[in-house]
Amino acid sequence: MSGLSRRGPLAPTIAILVGVVVLVTVVAQIWTEVLWFDSVGFATVWRVEVLTKVGLFVVGALLAAGLVASSLVIGYRTRPIYPPVSEEPQNLDH
Repeated sequence: MSGLSRRGPLAPTIAILVGVVVLVTVVAQIWTEVLWFDSVGFATVWRVEVLTKVGLFVVGALLAAGLVASSLVIGYRTRPIYPPVSEEPQNLDH
């Protein structure tokens, strides 16, 4: 193996553990909020808040995707068919 070193299992294991810790922390925070809102009788408020945030995120993502897609389509349709030629190669072609 010339120059290629094999990685050990330590880095992927640490990355997976960090991911699991982050996931457990987020789930615990969400579950705590659900339990608190439910205990004070406002579980519907939490649900509406979350659905509103998700809806706004989806609308924003679709709007951004539409703008990027339209920019790509316009750029593709208005591209030059032939690359611009300078005078030197044009004179050699003649």
